[in-house]
Amino acid sequence: MEKSYNQIKDLFFPDLIMSSVTAKSFFKIYKGLIDESRSLFTDIPIQFVISRFITDFPIIMQRFPPILFFSAKTAKSSKAPQQIVLIGYEDEDQNRNMQLFSYNCDTNEIIKHNSCVVSIIQETENSVLIGFLNSSTIVYHLAKPVQNICEFARRMFVSPKPSFLESVISCIKNMESVPSLFGSFYENIILAFRHCSLDIPRQILSAPLDSVSKRIIARAFVRIYAENSSLCFYITYLIAQYFKAPVLPTEILRGDTLLTNSLSVIRDEFSPRFFQMFADSIFRKVQGIDTTQAILRLFLDELASLTIPGSLRWLCHVLYEEAKKAFPDGDIAYYAVSGFFFLRGLGPSLAAHEDVQLRKKCSPINTLINLSPKEEFKPYVDELKNIIKGISLEVDMPVIFYRPNQEQLQESIQDLMNMFYEQSDSLLKHIKENEPVGQHPYHWFVSQMTDLSKNIEDK
Repeated sequence: MEKSYNQIKDLFFPDLIMSSVTAKSFFKIYKGLIDESRSLFTDIPIQFVISRFITDFPIIMQRFPPILFFSAKTAKSSKAPQQIVLIGYEDEDQNRNMQLFSYNCDTNEIIKHNSCVVSIIQETENSVLIGFLNSSTIVYHLAKPVQNICEFARRMFVSPKPSFLESVISCIKNMESVPSLFGSFYENIILAFRHCSLDIPRQILSAPLDSVSKRIIARAFVRIYAENSSLCFYITYLIAQYFKAPVLPTEILRGDTLLTNSLSVIRDEFSPRFFQMFADSIFRKVQGIDTTQAILRLFLDELASLTIPGSLRWLCHVLYEEAKKAFPDGDIAYYAVSGFFFLRGLGPSLAAHEDVQLRKKCSPINTLINLSPKEEFKPYVDELKNIIKGISLEVDMPVIFYRPNQEQLQESIQDLMNMFYEQSDSLLKHIKENEPVGQHPYHWFVSQMTDLSKNIEDK
């Protein structure tokens, strides 16, 4: 059995999971590989392969290593150029050795020191000495006392190490201003998000932040995961974790959470005109209609004839399936799709029309999409549920979210760094006092695969 397993384990790797739409879609690929290589599986149960999958990829449980950066000079002179010093990693550095990069804020020049860093020692209250494997050293002079930096640096070389997120926020807190995202700094941020553990979203999932900060985080996360083709995995995971907690039907997707903000960003960036065009069509046609019944009839007919983008249909499908799985009884699944497609999709466009009378005329639509329990709305609610079920069917076509351009991506990450700077105290307190929220993404994913595998175990 072990020999057979070793022959097939290379079929499964974290990048394939991260680019998957759902566990079901990955399982289709997985089952296809099994069918094509049937001879390898004559002596090995499928569930054994799945259970071993996690243990053979230690990287799954690892967090991306922390980084350290600070603002300093290589001489005490006021004329010496200010530099941003980064101790981090390179994408091509397979050994994950720590390298030192210095960024000249005046000339925008980046210098890389090839010998990996081995020690960071405080020389005086305002200077640090950095040692390398080749026995060379560099002294950096800082404007602020360096005790915090040295203490944090020591933690980087012992276990348990601080998380990447804690290291970034701690470093930003010790700077006089938010550093510019020069090349190596930007690359380390992207590398951390590409790392498959998804520790960063988990650590910040329940952080006590204001609505503006949550929106900044959501935009950055959506763009980063879209850039590395793992947005589907990220959103599916958030949705699955969301429905693990008890929730009232009328409160689904109404709160200010990372999931709801991420869905709003996807709406704005991947289907920016769809809901507005839908609302405009309703406003044009409703002008000559006076009765509530006729307005609701118009809305349902328009909805039934819509050509909905595949990305939105996929989101509706995942919301419906995960809600139904968590709450098989009742109308939770319908409220989940309605909460995204109508309240967070169509709702803002209906509420933004400048004509107050038209907005008032469309108020029965708002009542309907909230699945009103009023008796006079019941036949329309039943019809709306059937439409919701239809738009929530599994999407056969590949779901592709385009990659944001580099300017958009850098803007989002810079906004994220600015927010970390402003909220550093509360974020660090939250990270230190709370474990990451939710089930580990790969434990969750493999558990989905295990459930699916039961249907073909003996086939």
